[in-house]
Amino acid sequence: MGGYLPSSIEPQFNTLWALTDFTAQNGTTRVIPGSQRWPIDRQPKDDETCQAEMSRGSVLIYTGTVVHSGGENRSDAPRLGMNITYCLSWLRQEENQFLSCPPEIARTLPIELQELLGYTMANYALGYFSSPKPLDIDLPDTMPPEAVLGRKPRRKLKYSDIA
Repeated sequence: MGGYLPSSIEPQFNTLWALTDFTAQNGTTRVIPGSQRWPIDRQPKDDETCQAEMSRGSVLIYTGTVVHSGGENRSDAPRLGMNITYCLSWLRQEENQFLSCPPEIARTLPIELQELLGYTMANYALGYFSSPKPLDIDLPDTMPPEAVLGRKPRRKLKYSDIA
């Protein structure tokens, strides 16, 4: 719900893929349809929630401003899902991929996967870094994330890419 962006801007689009069946018993995701239009100070009530029960292989699609939560798993088995969130390129990513997948691991992955993890510039001047310690790479003070992997960007981004 945030409140920092105008309500006309939707910052996130989420997909939650069921890798196991999502049931009320194993704590399926709960959502409140229409809550994206609520005033910032509106609090949810339990009877407004819907349980997103779905079979393995299904996907739940919702925007980031929809009130959602995980339910209590009262079963003996884990509920497994994969959450893929798409957010506006000028926002900070939800998960810090650089800590989850540090350069020594990212270096072993295909370039396309490196880029999905954030080891590339999203747009002109978005995503560069300054090394906290000297690198053995001859680059300027601000560098594209590819530099930490020992490679150059696949394409040069220009201001016109975002204008």
